[in-house]
Amino acid sequence: MKITVIKEFSFDAAHILEGDQGGCGRMHGHTWKGEIHCQGSENELEHGILVDFRKIKEQVKKLDHCFLNDVLAAMGCEEPVYRRPTAEHLAMLLLKAIPRCVKVILYESPENRVEVTHV
Repeated sequence: MKITVIKEFSFDAAHILEGDQGGCGRMHGHTWKGEIHCQGSENELEHGILVDFRKIKEQVKKLDHCFLNDVLAAMGCEEPVYRRPTAEHLAMLLLKAIPRCVKVILYESPENRVEVTHV
């Protein structure tokens, strides 16, 4: 039996997309919203739990009310290319940081979202 755990989240954070010729090249902020999808089987349950919602919340909380340009390196983005705090990079970071995570949906605004999944 396959089990999917879905955690909805939101956080507020600012960033600068250096080199962007539009408004994103200046400091600006968003109320980011999204979903974390984790999957496993009933054999992977520990005390009836696949993934502790608190563990997911802890990872997302690291991004809340932060300047994202400074946070990405601290969260394990060693390669400089991933330090540019785009929605794509943030979603990839969350996917890698959360156990059993198979999909991250991240809304930068109500009209713009990114979905990252394990291949």
